Amino acid sequence: MSQQPVKKSHLAAKRLKSAIKISGNTYESLLDDPKWTEIVKTYNSRTIRRWLKDGVPTNKIARIAKYFGISGRLFTDESFSQDDFERQLYPTDKLSIQFNENNSVIKTGEKKQRVLPNNFFAYDDAWVGRELLVEQLLQQFQNGCRLLLILGITGIGKTALAERLSFMLFEWFDRDWNDNFFKSKF
Repeated sequence: MSQQPVKKSHLAAKRLKSAIKISGNTYESLLDDPKWTEIVKTYNSRTIRRWLKDGVPTNKIARIAKYFGISGRLFTDESFSQDDFERQLYPTDKLSIQFNENNSVIKTGEKKQRVLPNNFFAYDDAWVGRELLVEQLLQQFQNGCRLLLILGITGIGKTALAERLSFMLFEWFDRDWNDNFFKSKF
């Protein structure tokens, strides 16, 4: 096993421990949750304790992240600080505290919306080419398309196209996936 997966495995263990604590769970209460056993497929508290000590198996990280409702990358990517990780785990139904421009506290009773990191989109803003195709595909979504399959040879730009489409759809949803992702849009 190379050093990189081991390092990610230990970082995932540290963050799993934090996630369990922040979510208000214990090892046993996780095992009592049918959602945990269905998604993570782990049935023994000793296994969880072993993961926290020796590292989370890489094949379980994505499942654990799915259980907590966040990206698996948050469990393994060192570019996300522990604070960034913990901010993504706060329960969405509790009172959130926000600061205005004058650093005065604004308390709201609204659900806390998860914020995408500023560097979420990896491709350059000066992306060129395929503008007509992007417009045609966006028109398809706006006309009710529910599934888009992008196929092509290696290096043709499938990922760049998908990312550009997701960015444009994000704008179409008024930069708010949660409140504007309704069936009526489709």
